[in-house]
Amino acid sequence: MAASSEKFTYEKAADRLQSGSLRPALILLHGRGTDEHDLIGLAPSFDPRFLVYSLRAPFRYPFGGYMWFGADDLEHWDSDQLQASLDFCLKFSEHIIHIDGIDPSKIFLFGFSLGAMTALGLASLREKHFAGVVAHSGFYTANERLPQKFGPQSPPVFLAHGIYDPVIPVILGRSTFKFLQEHDVPVSYREYPIEHTIGEESLQDAAHWLQQQLDQTTFVSQEHHA
Repeated sequence: MAASSEKFTYEKAADRLQSGSLRPALILLHGRGTDEHDLIGLAPSFDPRFLVYSLRAPFRYPFGGYMWFGADDLEHWDSDQLQASLDFCLKFSEHIIHIDGIDPSKIFLFGFSLGAMTALGLASLREKHFAGVVAHSGFYTANERLPQKFGPQSPPVFLAHGIYDPVIPVILGRSTFKFLQEHDVPVSYREYPIEHTIGEESLQDAAHWLQQQLDQTTFVSQEHHA
Protein backbone atom coordinates (compact mmCIF):
# COMPACT_ATOMS: atom_id res chain seq x y z
CA MET A 1 0.00 0.00 0.00
CA ALA A 2 1.53 3.29 -1.10
CA ALA A 3 1.44 6.19 1.30
CA SER A 4 2.67 9.74 1.28
CA SER A 5 2.69 12.72 3.57
CA GLU A 6 4.01 16.25 3.29
CA LYS A 7 7.48 14.97 4.12
CA PHE A 8 7.61 11.23 3.43
CA THR A 9 6.90 8.88 0.58
CA TYR A 10 6.87 5.19 1.45
CA GLU A 11 5.32 1.80 0.94
CA LYS A 12 3.62 0.05 3.82
CA ALA A 13 3.15 -3.71 3.57
CA ALA A 14 -0.21 -5.25 4.33
CA ASP A 15 -0.72 -5.90 8.03
CA ARG A 16 -0.99 -9.68 8.40
CA LEU A 17 -2.14 -9.63 12.03
CA GLN A 18 -4.40 -6.59 12.48
CA SER A 19 -3.62 -6.77 16.17
CA GLY A 20 -3.93 -3.17 17.28
CA SER A 21 -1.44 -0.66 18.69
CA LEU A 22 2.06 -0.91 20.14
CA ARG A 23 3.32 -3.01 17.26
CA PRO A 24 6.97 -3.48 16.30
CA ALA A 25 8.09 -1.86 13.05
CA LEU A 26 10.70 -2.70 10.44
CA ILE A 27 11.89 0.18 8.23
CA LEU A 28 13.54 -0.80 4.93
CA LEU A 29 16.19 1.53 3.48
CA HIS A 30 16.84 0.92 -0.23
CA GLY A 31 20.09 1.25 -2.15
CA ARG A 32 21.16 4.06 -4.46
CA GLY A 33 19.17 4.64 -7.62
CA THR A 34 15.97 2.88 -6.56
CA ASP A 35 12.99 3.89 -4.45
CA GLU A 36 10.40 2.74 -1.92
CA HIS A 37 9.20 -0.04 -4.22
CA ASP A 38 12.54 -1.83 -4.34
CA LEU A 39 12.54 -3.72 -1.02
CA ILE A 40 8.87 -3.88 -0.09
CA GLY A 41 8.56 -7.28 -1.79
CA LEU A 42 10.69 -8.70 1.03
CA ALA A 43 7.96 -8.00 3.60
CA PRO A 44 6.36 -11.50 3.57
CA SER A 45 9.71 -12.98 4.61
CA PHE A 46 9.66 -11.17 7.96
CA ASP A 47 7.87 -12.00 11.18
CA PRO A 48 4.16 -11.11 10.77
CA ARG A 49 4.25 -9.15 14.01
CA PHE A 50 6.19 -6.42 12.20
CA LEU A 51 4.54 -3.55 10.44
CA VAL A 52 6.91 -3.15 7.49
CA TYR A 53 7.67 0.18 5.84
CA SER A 54 9.89 0.92 2.85
CA LEU A 55 10.97 4.56 2.90
CA ARG A 56 12.02 6.56 -0.16
CA ALA A 57 15.36 8.36 0.27
CA PRO A 58 15.10 12.17 0.22
CA PHE A 59 17.58 12.98 -2.57
CA ARG A 60 17.20 12.35 -6.29
CA TYR A 61 19.93 10.27 -7.89
CA PRO A 62 21.08 11.97 -11.13
CA PHE A 63 20.77 8.73 -13.11
CA GLY A 64 17.28 7.85 -11.87
CA GLY A 65 15.68 6.90 -8.57
CA TYR A 66 16.71 8.25 -5.20
CA MET A 67 19.66 8.19 -2.83
CA TRP A 68 20.46 8.76 0.82
CA PHE A 69 23.65 10.64 -0.01
CA GLY A 70 25.96 11.28 -2.92
CA ALA A 71 29.19 9.34 -3.19
CA ASP A 72 31.95 9.82 -5.73
CA ASP A 73 33.46 6.54 -4.57
CA LEU A 74 33.59 4.45 -1.41
CA GLU A 75 35.91 6.90 0.33
CA HIS A 76 34.41 10.25 -0.68
CA TRP A 77 30.77 10.88 0.10
CA ASP A 78 28.53 13.79 0.98
CA SER A 79 28.47 14.02 4.77
CA ASP A 80 25.91 16.82 4.74
CA GLN A 81 23.46 14.74 2.74
CA LEU A 82 24.04 11.71 4.95
CA GLN A 83 23.39 13.79 8.06
CA ALA A 84 20.21 15.13 6.46
CA SER A 85 19.11 11.57 5.68
CA LEU A 86 19.75 10.47 9.26
CA ASP A 87 17.56 13.31 10.52
CA PHE A 88 14.96 12.42 7.89
CA CYS A 89 14.82 8.78 9.04
CA LEU A 90 14.57 9.74 12.69
CA LYS A 91 11.62 11.98 11.89
CA PHE A 92 10.02 9.16 9.91
CA SER A 93 10.33 6.83 12.91
CA GLU A 94 8.55 9.45 15.02
CA HIS A 95 5.92 9.80 12.29
CA ILE A 96 4.95 6.12 12.31
CA ILE A 97 4.91 6.04 16.10
CA HIS A 98 2.21 8.69 16.04
CA ILE A 99 0.15 7.55 13.07
CA ASP A 100 0.26 3.76 13.48
CA GLY A 101 0.72 3.20 17.20
CA ILE A 102 4.21 1.74 16.83
CA ASP A 103 6.03 0.73 19.98
CA PRO A 104 8.96 3.21 20.22
CA SER A 105 11.17 0.54 21.80
CA LYS A 106 10.67 -1.92 18.93
CA ILE A 107 11.70 -0.14 15.75
CA PHE A 108 14.16 -2.11 13.60
CA LEU A 109 16.07 -1.16 10.45
CA PHE A 110 17.00 -3.15 7.36
CA GLY A 111 19.34 -1.34 4.99
CA PHE A 112 20.80 -2.50 1.69
CA SER A 113 24.00 -1.10 0.13
CA LEU A 114 24.21 2.64 0.92
CA GLY A 115 20.93 2.16 2.77
CA ALA A 116 22.92 -0.15 5.06
CA MET A 117 25.42 2.63 5.72
CA THR A 118 22.50 4.93 6.54
CA ALA A 119 21.09 2.33 8.94
CA LEU A 120 24.44 1.95 10.67
CA GLY A 121 24.75 5.72 10.88
CA LEU A 122 21.38 5.85 12.64
CA ALA A 123 22.51 3.20 15.09
CA SER A 124 25.67 5.15 15.84
CA LEU A 125 23.98 8.48 16.44
CA ARG A 126 21.14 7.39 18.68
CA GLU A 127 21.91 4.62 21.12
CA LYS A 128 18.79 2.67 22.11
CA HIS A 129 16.57 4.58 19.68
CA PHE A 130 16.43 1.51 17.45
CA ALA A 131 16.03 -2.06 18.66
CA GLY A 132 18.23 -3.68 16.00
CA VAL A 133 19.83 -3.14 12.59
CA VAL A 134 20.35 -5.38 9.58
CA ALA A 135 23.04 -4.00 7.26
CA HIS A 136 23.17 -5.98 4.03
CA SER A 137 25.94 -5.41 1.46
CA GLY A 138 27.04 -2.16 3.08
CA PHE A 139 29.75 -0.76 5.29
CA TYR A 140 30.51 1.80 7.97
CA THR A 141 33.46 4.11 8.40
CA ALA A 142 33.94 6.55 11.26
CA ASN A 143 33.70 10.19 10.24
CA GLU A 144 34.58 13.18 12.39
CA ARG A 145 31.60 15.06 10.94
CA LEU A 146 29.25 12.33 12.16
CA PRO A 147 30.24 11.69 15.78
CA GLN A 148 29.64 8.03 16.54
CA LYS A 149 28.41 6.73 19.87
CA PHE A 150 28.84 3.01 19.30
CA GLY A 151 29.25 0.95 22.44
CA PRO A 152 27.86 -1.98 24.45
CA GLN A 153 24.48 -0.25 24.72
CA SER A 154 24.18 0.25 20.97
CA PRO A 155 21.45 -1.71 19.19
CA PRO A 156 22.51 -5.17 18.02
CA VAL A 157 23.63 -5.45 14.40
CA PHE A 158 23.46 -8.22 11.80
CA LEU A 159 25.90 -7.78 8.92
CA ALA A 160 25.44 -9.75 5.68
CA HIS A 161 27.77 -9.49 2.69
CA GLY A 162 28.35 -11.22 -0.61
CA ILE A 163 31.80 -12.71 -1.10
CA TYR A 164 31.72 -11.76 -4.80
CA ASP A 165 30.29 -8.25 -4.34
CA PRO A 166 31.81 -6.05 -7.11
CA VAL A 167 30.18 -2.82 -5.86
CA ILE A 168 31.07 -2.79 -2.15
CA PRO A 169 33.89 -5.32 -1.72
CA VAL A 170 33.55 -7.90 1.02
CA ILE A 171 36.68 -6.50 2.70
CA LEU A 172 34.56 -3.50 3.72
CA GLY A 173 32.00 -5.81 5.32
CA ARG A 174 34.81 -7.51 7.24
CA SER A 175 36.32 -4.21 8.36
CA THR A 176 32.88 -3.02 9.52
CA PHE A 177 32.50 -6.20 11.57
CA LYS A 178 35.91 -5.63 13.15
CA PHE A 179 35.11 -1.97 13.82
CA LEU A 180 31.86 -2.82 15.61
CA GLN A 181 33.54 -5.57 17.62
CA GLU A 182 36.23 -3.14 18.73
CA HIS A 183 33.50 -0.81 19.97
CA ASP A 184 31.76 -3.61 21.89
CA VAL A 185 28.63 -3.53 19.76
CA PRO A 186 26.58 -6.77 19.82
CA VAL A 187 27.21 -7.84 16.22
CA SER A 188 26.80 -10.93 14.05
CA TYR A 189 28.40 -11.29 10.62
CA ARG A 190 27.86 -13.71 7.75
CA GLU A 191 29.17 -13.97 4.21
CA TYR A 192 27.37 -15.56 1.26
CA PRO A 193 28.37 -16.78 -2.23
CA ILE A 194 26.53 -13.90 -3.92
CA GLU A 195 27.33 -10.55 -5.56
CA HIS A 196 25.73 -7.19 -4.71
CA THR A 197 22.28 -8.53 -4.00
CA ILE A 198 20.06 -10.05 -1.31
CA GLY A 199 20.07 -13.81 -1.66
CA GLU A 200 17.53 -16.33 -0.43
CA GLU A 201 19.85 -17.59 2.31
CA SER A 202 20.93 -14.13 3.45
CA LEU A 203 17.30 -12.99 3.59
CA GLN A 204 16.30 -16.04 5.62
CA ASP A 205 19.17 -15.48 8.05
CA ALA A 206 18.33 -11.79 8.43
CA ALA A 207 14.65 -12.57 8.98
CA HIS A 208 15.52 -15.21 11.57
CA TRP A 209 17.85 -12.81 13.36
CA LEU A 210 15.16 -10.13 13.43
CA GLN A 211 12.67 -12.64 14.84
CA GLN A 212 15.13 -13.54 17.59
CA GLN A 213 15.68 -9.88 18.46
CA LEU A 214 11.94 -9.26 18.49
CA ASP A 215 11.37 -12.24 20.79
CA GLN A 216 14.00 -10.90 23.18
CA THR A 217 12.53 -7.40 23.27
CA THR A 218 9.05 -8.85 23.74
CA PHE A 219 10.23 -11.00 26.61
CA VAL A 220 11.98 -8.08 28.29
CA SER A 221 8.91 -5.90 27.82
CA GLN A 222 6.62 -8.56 29.34
CA GLU A 223 9.06 -9.16 32.16
CA HIS A 224 9.22 -5.44 32.87
CA HIS A 225 5.46 -5.18 33.19
CA ALA A 226 5.05 -8.36 35.23
